[in-house]
Amino acid sequence: MNHDIMQTLIEAGVSEARRKTIAPVVQNCEWMRERLDIMRAELEDEPLIVEYTNGNGITAERENMMFAAYEKMWKAYMLGMAKVLDALPKETPIAAEDDELKPTNVLEFMRSKRRKEA
Repeated sequence: MNHDIMQTLIEAGVSEARRKTIAPVVQNCEWMRERLDIMRAELEDEPLIVEYTNGNGITAERENMMFAAYEKMWKAYMLGMAKVLDALPKETPIAAEDDELKPTNVLEFMRSKRRKEA
């Protein structure tokens, strides 16, 4: 995937300097993606809530620590991918072809709407 992301950055016209800057983030995202795949496979048969005994010998329930670790890594992965996506050039919005969408402010919009109703 690392190569795919870097290739996408090249094809999108991202400068070499910017690609070098974002490369560690891409590498870390790739590492996390691999670990997330492994963790997800391990969690298939694990319960979300597990029983445990605390230091005083009292049994209670808590969230499975594996799920908590997975969730933390997923959040970190998503933050990293957001940075990678931010490195891509912004796409140019498509110009509105419909006259109804062209007004630049509310007043123009309301006036154009009244004209069409008349």
